[in-house]
Amino acid sequence: SIREEGEYRLVSLEVMPFFGAAGAMEGSYILIPDGCGALMHFLPGTQRVNAQTYYFPVYSSHDSSVDVHLNREVQAEPYLPLPVYGIKQQDSAVLGFITEGEADAELAVTPESTAVALNRAGFQFKYRYSYNLLTSNIGLADDNSMKSLSGSTTSALSVAFEEELRRQDRELRFAFLQGESANYSGMANVYRNYLAQAGLLNTAAARRPALSLEFFCGILEPNLFFDTFVPMTDFEQAAAMLEQLGGEGVSGIDVTLNGWAKNGYGVYPPKLSPDSRLGGKKALEALAGTVTGQQGRLFLQTEPMLYDTSGGGFISRGDVLTLKTGVPVADSAGTLQVFNLQVAAERMLAMRAQIAAFAGAGLRLTHTAMVFNDYNQKRPMTRGDQVSLWSETLATLNQSFDTVVDIGNLYTLAHAAGLADIPTASAGLAIEDEDVPFFQMVVSGYLPYTAEPGNYAYDVNRQMLKWAEYGYIPHFEITWEETQLLKKTAYNSLFTSHYAKWHDTLLDAAQRFAPLSHIAQQSIVSHRQLQENVYETRYADGTTVYVNYTAEKVQIGSTAVEAESFAVVKGGGEG
Repeated sequence: SIREEGEYRLVSLEVMPFFGAAGAMEGSYILIPDGCGALMHFLPGTQRVNAQTYYFPVYSSHDSSVDVHLNREVQAEPYLPLPVYGIKQQDSAVLGFITEGEADAELAVTPESTAVALNRAGFQFKYRYSYNLLTSNIGLADDNSMKSLSGSTTSALSVAFEEELRRQDRELRFAFLQGESANYSGMANVYRNYLAQAGLLNTAAARRPALSLEFFCGILEPNLFFDTFVPMTDFEQAAAMLEQLGGEGVSGIDVTLNGWAKNGYGVYPPKLSPDSRLGGKKALEALAGTVTGQQGRLFLQTEPMLYDTSGGGFISRGDVLTLKTGVPVADSAGTLQVFNLQVAAERMLAMRAQIAAFAGAGLRLTHTAMVFNDYNQKRPMTRGDQVSLWSETLATLNQSFDTVVDIGNLYTLAHAAGLADIPTASAGLAIEDEDVPFFQMVVSGYLPYTAEPGNYAYDVNRQMLKWAEYGYIPHFEITWEETQLLKKTAYNSLFTSHYAKWHDTLLDAAQRFAPLSHIAQQSIVSHRQLQENVYETRYADGTTVYVNYTAEKVQIGSTAVEAESFAVVKGGGEG
């Protein structure tokens, strides 16, 4: 119904940008579901160092950058895995969420400033995207020409916009909350209920494994003439570790194999046959039997989106993600390209027979959060097209085996069997005053989720406290061999993973989280700070987790929580 007349064109539309806007106010904030979730408190403008408008794209950056996606957590890129936001004003609140057209939206959040004394937020829908156009300066007047040091005329970048308007339905709904429910916990409960009723949460995935272990199997080490394969964990060694843990009372472990296929980690696209130097097909089948025999699940990690051109391979331009200018999207080194999602989807569906050959095994897909505008002439796709195709592909895979995905964008939640790499923090922008587990509250009770491995943390105990507070499954990346063998490989960021050194920590984590084994189907209905660095997380059945980050023991009712520890109280009692 949008009509454009004359010379002007619609680029974007911000919906009700001042709805719920207010000045500095106690007990008021804007909920930004960036990463785990964040709050922007309604502070006076004089307390904001940089009171500008911040934009949070839904699902992923609107910039078609491979590097942004590959280093998402390192670069702390802001994004919204869920197209929702909230505004709380003391005892009332409003929750806004997109139900159609979210792939082409971003959340605009503006704090109070000395110029405009209002805190405000609202979704902005994009109808046209901009792109950089390389233009030559040949033919321009001498005064305006750009010259290189040698005196030759150079090229310049200009910004252009798409000609065609993106015509699709866009729908934004609002829910209003009052009293005790007018907070981020109440917002999470309302949004979770909506997603469940709309069929956007997998109702069959709830489970609570004792641990989640990722075994790093192998990788090629580059050498002058021939690359050397470095085996870090073969399939028999993985089974041996699981059998030892099982003998010590730890069963029901979710196991992911990274670098299990031919030539190990970092081969794009991967060849989905187990590397013979890790034991081959028979050893992998035996490992699958060990995992399922201990009531666990086995996931084979694979990368469906990337293609490495450095090995001299050829890929048709019609098979890759393409910029508006016709140039394939690549990383900064120019070697990693991205498959067009239609091509990647066909590849993923072709994997079904190969994965199903290993009874009980599922897939762990990486980079499922890649959502781009693809201007491929043969297979053009909008961001909305890609969201729909991701959902359809995961639904089909789910008919054959369980699939774990990363990040947890909304379009994956209806068909995923679990979520990996779920952030424990927001991007930490200047307006994000406080992190809260909004995302975790929404998916809890439906999907198990893990964070970054505990052995990546500078303080593993503090990481366990965060897991307890936010409802995570304890997760570690483990190798049979010493980690120093990786120092000359492309996986040299894994500093400590040797099973012999981490065995006791794995046992400790399983034992500490055992009291939460019953909450698989229980959603987090309330989260709050009781005092500085002391938090309460409450589940639907009344189970309450108290987390104490301080160096002193604290008493909460009749429950004592030791320093830098957590306590679980079943049934909602005080102890």
